[in-house]
Amino acid sequence: MARNKNVQQKYSGVTRGSYILGVLFFIAVLVFDFCFIKKVYTVMTDVDGIPVRQIQIKGDLNYMTKQDVEEFFMANPESHNLYTMDLFQMRSYMETMPWINRVTMQKKLPDILTLNITEHKPLALYNDGILVADWSVIHPKNTNLLKESPALFGPEKLARSVYEMYCDVNIFLERAGYHVYELGINDNNIWSLRLSDGVRLILGNNDDIGFTTDQNNVFMWRLNNFIEAYPHIENKNTIEYVDLRYDTGIAVKWKDISGQ
Repeated sequence: MARNKNVQQKYSGVTRGSYILGVLFFIAVLVFDFCFIKKVYTVMTDVDGIPVRQIQIKGDLNYMTKQDVEEFFMANPESHNLYTMDLFQMRSYMETMPWINRVTMQKKLPDILTLNITEHKPLALYNDGILVADWSVIHPKNTNLLKESPALFGPEKLARSVYEMYCDVNIFLERAGYHVYELGINDNNIWSLRLSDGVRLILGNNDDIGFTTDQNNVFMWRLNNFIEAYPHIENKNTIEYVDLRYDTGIAVKWKDISGQ
């Protein structure tokens, strides 16, 4: 019995020792894992922890370059860490770039970000900006890309109406061999346009301007009056403007060349 008791005590001591060592080892593993995870998290969430090393840009870019997009993207501090980057916020930020209509983003670990970009479709110059297909007016740094586009002007809230008026008027006048270079409405609701040869036409007040193919329409009569009379006017290079606000004719304002 004494021998068995000694064996049990010895075995019990070994078991307790192994148990304590096991517990200590387990604690050590937990501490190591915690420190490792903390270190990894610190690295990943650091500003430059997982930097974007490559930006893949997809989509047809006609009015901006890939370099323009990359520089605009990297100017945002949130773009520096691929892991912590909020794609929703970055998408909203990128869509403030004037020429970008829509953009989608996708992360590709370890360090690639894909941007799929749809540009705005320009329609015309508008005031000091550009009218695009969703009827908004954007203001890029460079509008020289649209030098051949019509120049429209007026309140931005009327941008769509001004563009539609331009289309109707230009189609009508092109049948007679004229091309509208500029068209718009001023603060007094007076419509005017400038032809490609530089001649300015005053069309009239917004209240009495319409456009249909009906010959009885006031607007049509005024345009017809101009088309019929203009070929008979001499010294066209001295015309300041032609006033069409008459139902039976036109009035010509001549440039003051007395001082020349």
